[in-house]
Amino acid sequence: MSIGRAGAFLALALLAATPALADAPDCRDTGITAPSPANSHKMSADDYPMLSVALSEEGNVELELLVAADGKVASARVRQSSGHSRLDDAARTHAQSDWRYVPAMRGGKPVACRWLAMVAWRITDGPLGDFSGINTVKMGPDDYPAAAKAAHEEGMTGIVLHVNEQGIVTRTVVAKPSGYPDLDAAALERASAAHVDVVMVNGKPAQASIPLMYVWTLEP
Repeated sequence: MSIGRAGAFLALALLAATPALADAPDCRDTGITAPSPANSHKMSADDYPMLSVALSEEGNVELELLVAADGKVASARVRQSSGHSRLDDAARTHAQSDWRYVPAMRGGKPVACRWLAMVAWRITDGPLGDFSGINTVKMGPDDYPAAAKAAHEEGMTGIVLHVNEQGIVTRTVVAKPSGYPDLDAAALERASAAHVDVVMVNGKPAQASIPLMYVWTLEP
């Protein structure tokens, strides 16, 4: 048997040894020593979905995990939603890809079992990063280009407005693309027609560059 086939055989054997989430015993069952975190499970500012930060989305996500005998999270599902699908998906994905446990033990041997975990998303836990000091404009379903709405596109377009001493917008630049050209074009069009108050510097009208973040979301 070649090394490649041996590795594949071992992977299949381990997969077969890990029960499905619904079939696994509860980690709190009698005779089982519950798993414990082997690394940090706290979400950082970098883990927070940027669109959720812009929309001030917060909440708690309760996850049901299948902690495998090797301490990895073999699967994860949302047991109680935060009320925001982006936060739910981010919690589930992060737990399954990054979390590690000291595995549960039964009879002196590691076993797979079902475990509950809570992820608390709070914007105040960390800095807002690029959103600090930037005016955000929420764009709802009625603001969408028809094709973008049909394709369920969501994201953020960062625009810089250049204004003259009279407060007239002379130029608009996409500083942070959303990843969707139609959304960026719609944001540029909206920004170009924006009314801007005259910027005063030392008591005199002045030219200025003003950052805006257009937040595109189909949620109400």
